Amino acid sequence: VDPDTAGVIVAPKIASITEALCTGCTRCFRACPTDAVVGATGQLHVILPEACTGCAKCATACPENCINLTQPS
Repeated sequence: VDPDTAGVIVAPKIASITEALCTGCTRCFRACPTDAVVGATGQLHVILPEACTGCAKCATACPENCINLTQPS
């Protein structure tokens, strides 16, 4: 445990998709345990921020590397 960060609460991150890179493969959609990813095969996918838990399973499943986890604004 890092003594400088012990006890610090970090806000959860939320997934977002870089639209220009999304090919609509549905791998992120199938990996998401909370149904936060919306989209169909061959179409741009979108993350519903209110349903995203920041687990990163969608980012791990994405072959295009177009999913990023960021602090919500």
